Amino acid sequence: MPDTGDLSPGIARAWEVLAVRSPEEVCNGTGASFDRKERRYRVGVLGQQFHVDALRRTVVPLQPPGLVLTENLAYFFLHSVIWYLGHAASFPEAGRWVRPEGLRGGANFFTGAHALPLAEIARRYTDGRGELLRMGTSLGGERAGYGDESVTLKPLPRVTAAMLLWYGDNEFDPRADLLLDSSVEVRLPLDVVWSVAMMTCRAFLPVG
Repeated sequence: MPDTGDLSPGIARAWEVLAVRSPEEVCNGTGASFDRKERRYRVGVLGQQFHVDALRRTVVPLQPPGLVLTENLAYFFLHSVIWYLGHAASFPEAGRWVRPEGLRGGANFFTGAHALPLAEIARRYTDGRGELLRMGTSLGGERAGYGDESVTLKPLPRVTAAMLLWYGDNEFDPRADLLLDSSVEVRLPLDVVWSVAMMTCRAFLPVG
């Protein structure tokens, strides 16, 4: 993909920070790898692998399905991945789930224009044929034991998410929930958490 720093000041700044961060620090903090010959990082996002060149400001998917993220979901993808590579520090995940709105400041942040499209996901997958699990598996996820269907995923190497679905019945409407490992609260600022959450949700809602 071409230079993408002009998509927003936040993304442009994230590229600047990544360009001056040492590869050792980036890899230790994020779980990415670095090719010293090509001077580029390799990072996994939702089951796909990408080459990230901080000096040229390019992100190239290694497999065609990765184009969904770099093209259809470019803003959420770049805001998430470039900030993560430029800032994340190494520490373990907490092993405790939290809804995005349960994070500090999340109740006010994840509303209105920032609301996640979980109702749309619930409507799309409520037929009970295992389609949400299949989609989640195509995104590198694994079956989980929550709700009627659920899958755990890696939107970023050290950020774990879970997508849960309840089919609904005569009494209750179908419902989807996104959960994140609670360590995301200290790993990423709230606006980047939102980008990660939106990227993950929108990956379950392919166009076409």
